[in-house]
Parts: sequence; structure tokens; C-alpha cells
Amino acid sequence: MTNPLPAPEANVLLAVQPIIHADNYRTLGYELLARLQRASDAQPQSPMVCRPTCWMDLDDAMLVCLIAALSDMQRCGPILLSINLSAGTLADASRCGSAIDKLDWINRRLSGALMVEVSEEADAASLDARWDSFKRAGLQLALDDFGQKEATLNRLCNFPWDVCKLDNPGLLHASEVIQQIPPTAHVVVEGVETLDDMILAHYSQFPLQQGYFFSRPRVLSRGGAEEERTLISIAVGAAGHSAPAPTSLHTNLVITAPSEANID
Repeated sequence: MTNPLPAPEANVLLAVQPIIHADNYRTLGYELLARLQRASDAQPQSPMVCRPTCWMDLDDAMLVCLIAALSDMQRCGPILLSINLSAGTLADASRCGSAIDKLDWINRRLSGALMVEVSEEADAASLDARWDSFKRAGLQLALDDFGQKEATLNRLCNFPWDVCKLDNPGLLHASEVIQQIPPTAHVVVEGVETLDDMILAHYSQFPLQQGYFFSRPRVLSRGGAEEERTLISIAVGAAGHSAPAPTSLHTNLVITAPSEANID
């Protein structure tokens, strides 16, 4: 039998994309996103391009990187940080328990709020089993990618979500669905890429928005040797396509802005 070739590896980098209040363009918080960089990559790439072989490992790596970057983020003052957890981590009691412990540790030291975005692929049993543990840690919970897969109106109404993240502004045309969103769930419209998207969301009474119209995700700076050691190496799949260069972003966080960054 021939042994399979080992999977290539990539360093995990933290990237940020702001959540904006479109009435005044004020930054309310940042979604923390993983970006992977292999030895062969000129620039970091989205996990959707060079896919990790285990999304749970990526969740773990992101939490370690966030802990390492926490002191820098605290200099921004009180702000919302939002991080994704995969369906695999949510379904695994041990991995999810470890993740909640780290999130609790971070939340206790954060001069703002910490929110977990629950994957649209998460199953109902896992979500029900973990909900109270997230809440005991003082975490806010967001239903991510509403309108996709398991992120349905039924799921939205069956749990007391803090935030509902609409998958794209096109959902605003489905008024019969939008009108049933519980008033207790703050709505963030994702995928705002054009002025028309922003105006549609604004006049639909949803000023909390996120997307390329405001900023592409930007990779946090890796300025010193100490910070370099916080990078986590994980296994990834095959290479993907390149992405367009980022637009500028004015933020209190230290970011890099390479002219051809591959960070969609």
C-alpha cells in the first residue's frame, strides 16, 4: 500500500472586517476571520479557497491567535468582537467545551462584548445542548448566514438570538420573512457590496451592515518576532484562485494593506 502524501500546511492569520452603522458610518465591532498562508502563497487566502482538512482545528487555531492578539485589541476600547465556530466544533462536546473555556477567558478580559456566530450548518441538537454553556460564559450568540441551510426562520424563532446576520441584502425583498424576525434580535445585513445594497438595507430599517462596500477583510499586522510565534500551522487542502486587492479601511486596529492581498 502506498502512503498518501501529507497534506500541505498553512499558517493561520487573524483578519478583521468591520460591522458598520450606516446612519453615521461608525464602526460598532469587528468580525474576526481566518486567513491561511502556505509557503507557496504570496498572500493570505480565505479558508474557502484553500480549505482546511479539519474545520475544528481552524477554530482552535483562531482562538489561540485571538488570545495572543487580545492585548492589542483592548487598546481600541470597548468594542464588539465576533468569531465563528464551525458545526463540527459545536457537535463535539469536548472540543466545544474547550472552545467555550477559551471564549470565557477572553470575554472576562475584553473591554467590550464577545459574540459567537453559529454556523448555518450546525444541527439543532448540538445547538440546544450547548446554548446554556455559551450563555453562562456571558457570550452573545448570532445566527450566521440567515437564509442558508439550517439558518431558517424556524431556528431564528426557536432560540433567543442576540443577533441575526442576513446572508445577503437580497433577502430584504422577502418582506414576509423579514417581518417575522423577532424584534429582540439585532439584524446585521452581510454582503453589502454596492451603494444600492447599502441604501436598500438602510431604507428597510436595517442600519447595521457589513460587506465590501465598507471594507474587505484586512489581515492584522505581524509586526514583531513575539507575534510571529503565535501563528498556528494547520493542514489545508488544494490551492484555489486569487482575489482582488483590498480597499482601504480606517480602524484603530493595526492592519496590513498589501497591494495585491488575497484576503476575500
